[in-house]
Amino acid sequence: MKNHCLDMEIEMSAALLVSKLLDQIILILVRENEGNWVRAFRVMRNDVGNALAGRCSEISAIRSVSDTYRSIYRGAGSFSDFVIWRKDFDEQKKLNSELNAALDELWVVLEASASEDTSEDD
Repeated sequence: MKNHCLDMEIEMSAALLVSKLLDQIILILVRENEGNWVRAFRVMRNDVGNALAGRCSEISAIRSVSDTYRSIYRGAGSFSDFVIWRKDFDEQKKLNSELNAALDELWVVLEASASEDTSEDD
C-alpha cells in the first residue's frame, strides 16, 4: 500500500526544486540578455508556480513543464543551439557550465518525476 502523504511530500519537493532550477535558468538567460528562449522558461515557471499556489496539481504542472522542456529542444534552431558567447574562452566555458548544470539537473528531476508518475498508474 502506498503512503500518499509521503507521495505528496516527494511531489511537492520536486515542484519546489523545479521552481528553483527554473528561476536559476531564467536569471542566467536574463543576465545574458536572451529574449527569446527565456519566454519558454517563464511559461514553465508559471506552470509550476500555479501548482505551488494550489491552482493546479503538481503532477499536471510537472507534466506541462516536461512537455515544454522537451519541445524547446526539437529541430534545427532549437534551444540545444543556445550558447553563451564570450571573447574569453575560460569565462565562456564557466558560464555555459553553470547553465548546463542547471539544465541537466532540471532534466534529471523531470525524468524522475515522470517515472514516479507512471509508477502511480500501476
